[in-house]
Amino acid sequence: MLIQLAILFGTLLSIAPKASAVPQASTDLVLLQTVAKSKSWQKILHYRGDESLIDSDSYFFSKSGRNNPLSELIATVQSFSDAATKKQAFGVDSRCSFPYRFKYLKKYFDLGDPVVCPHITEWLKDKDSEKTILVFASEYANNPASMMGHTFIRTQRKNQNIRGSHVSYLDTTFNFAAQIPDDVGSINYAIKGLTGGFDAMFSHDTFENQIERYNNMESRDVWEYELTLTEEQSQNLTLHLYELINNAHWEYFFFDENCSYHLLKAIEAVTPDHDLTGTLNAWVIPIDTIKVLINAGIVQSWNFRPSLHSRIKRSYDSLSPEQRTDFHVSLKGDKVVTNDVAVLDTAILYMNYNKHSAQGAIGDNAAALTKELLRKRAQSGIANPTPAKQNPYPPHDKPGTFRYGLGIEHSQSSAWLTATIRPAVHEYLSGTDPSSSNHEVVFLAPTLRYGISEKYLDLDQVILISTANFRQTNPVGFSPAWRILADIESEDDPEACRNCKSVRFLPAIGAAAEAFAGTLQGALLATLHAEYSTNFLDNHRLGAGALLQILYHFEAVKIVAKAEQWWDYRKSTIQTMHLHLTIPTAKDQEIWISTQHDTKELDSFGLTYSVYK
Repeated sequence: MLIQLAILFGTLLSIAPKASAVPQASTDLVLLQTVAKSKSWQKILHYRGDESLIDSDSYFFSKSGRNNPLSELIATVQSFSDAATKKQAFGVDSRCSFPYRFKYLKKYFDLGDPVVCPHITEWLKDKDSEKTILVFASEYANNPASMMGHTFIRTQRKNQNIRGSHVSYLDTTFNFAAQIPDDVGSINYAIKGLTGGFDAMFSHDTFENQIERYNNMESRDVWEYELTLTEEQSQNLTLHLYELINNAHWEYFFFDENCSYHLLKAIEAVTPDHDLTGTLNAWVIPIDTIKVLINAGIVQSWNFRPSLHSRIKRSYDSLSPEQRTDFHVSLKGDKVVTNDVAVLDTAILYMNYNKHSAQGAIGDNAAALTKELLRKRAQSGIANPTPAKQNPYPPHDKPGTFRYGLGIEHSQSSAWLTATIRPAVHEYLSGTDPSSSNHEVVFLAPTLRYGISEKYLDLDQVILISTANFRQTNPVGFSPAWRILADIESEDDPEACRNCKSVRFLPAIGAAAEAFAGTLQGALLATLHAEYSTNFLDNHRLGAGALLQILYHFEAVKIVAKAEQWWDYRKSTIQTMHLHLTIPTAKDQEIWISTQHDTKELDSFGLTYSVYK
């Protein structure tokens, strides 16, 4: 104990606060404790509660630095002081490894003269930022890791204006992502993603490469949110991200410690007065992080970059029937049969879309057709049309991702009060944006009901997982569509078997299409039904069938009609028809009206008041 006190005392005497010419150990200890307890220091260390979320030892100078901010501060200042007097071990200057930490601590401690770090100087040549922009790439339903969307940081460089327009493609982006091996299987992928089995880290790239990936190859709309960070704060963020890229890694969790969460932690490190991550739900969805920044007053403007898919859809939807005929004939024939500029522009976009979808691997015929389209377009002599209007449904205006629902349901002679909790990423029935109606991701969502006459409480349903993609990925034709539903549900006839439940697995695959700018959407799917219950003959039902779904947006009201029929292998037939209306009443509030009819009973009617958070 005496040896430890002697070491601490010696350390304190060697660390001189700027305000004290003759340092005293007691004064130094007070300063160290004050800095160690500060929000700024603990956010630089990425603390949550009493422990840092960073899992790598290389980010800490003290062995107990992950859970002892004072110990880490003492060890850091000692290392910086040793580097200033050329006593740093291994010849590595720690001040160059942690430039933002060094810059921050110089405000409080005498850490020697300014240090020259050639590697940082070289690294910052194209990263001299003056603005910080959070970028959101929309949902990508065909990739499980991207079904919630994705966010990354873009730093806008100084003095990069040409003819008054910023050359954004030259900007640097910073991305946080899990390091996933190519050979990982689907089950292993899900288990590791939920339990922190993947390492994750920050990386940097050009904005051009990110736009090529998200906007073009994956056809995802991109939204840019310019933050109110000052030029100095933007530069501090770049220095802090340098520290993280070179010294830190994390365990990755899909639903909380993910890309969006750790981007907010990095922003908090340079804006310590904001508690951004403290206002999030237990799970973290990219759209929610945007709302957190807006609510904190850190977003000053936003900009929309439509994907190739969106640009083609908008262009194709604007064509007349005759123009669409010319469009399809030109794409199928040996020669371009039209000089119509609108048709040519749409066809060029479509060929470009196919090229990006195939990652550049197009045949000679497609290359020749593209060349002919470009030649005819150049001969027209007509200027490019005015860019399309902004998307009227920015992601920050979408409903929250957590839904509470209270309602009433009537079935046969029974009436029920219902309570629903949906810790959902997204339900296709929610929201007024047509683009939000073509996919769904829901996990572990229970519904309780209370029989008004029977006076008993029943677990009506638990959705274990419900994922679906009805998006028209082919912008001018039918596209593959699919759905996976696994749940636990009450029996159809609660009077015959009040407490019986069935476990269901209901996958489906088919095709989807859209019309009228996505306000009318349809899907036809082949379905498989596998159900288990002790109330069934031989404890199971197994069969196949078909599902037709039509969705229509009428102003802000969403109308969904579904008809399904399937045949059990024992030759019984089950038909079900649904009609659903979603009516918004206020921001983050909706009324859901639903009716159902099937061959066994049973007409039912439900009314639910939903609130999103």
